Amino acid sequence: EFKRSGGVWIMKPIGSAQGRGIFLFSRLSEISEWRTDPYRHLNKDDKDPPRAEPEAYIVQRYIENPYLVGGKKFDMRLYVLVTSFSP
Repeated sequence: EFKRSGGVWIMKPIGSAQGRGIFLFSRLSEISEWRTDPYRHLNKDDKDPPRAEPEAYIVQRYIENPYLVGGKKFDMRLYVLVTSFSP
């Protein structure tokens, strides 16, 4: 999929929120360069030492012009409670 469609892709850590640890890339070599940086998970204000264990990430195609509501990105979450089921 990556080689066929090209474009910009986004890597997001599974256990993070509020944009922390997000990485954009367009070439696979950028991931290798990023992985060798021991301080990649730190923001400018963080003082924590680098992590020794690898972190799990999700990779997906970056949407350059997302649909906005009130000028902000959003997501829809739907929770359903099934009280009974009869096939």
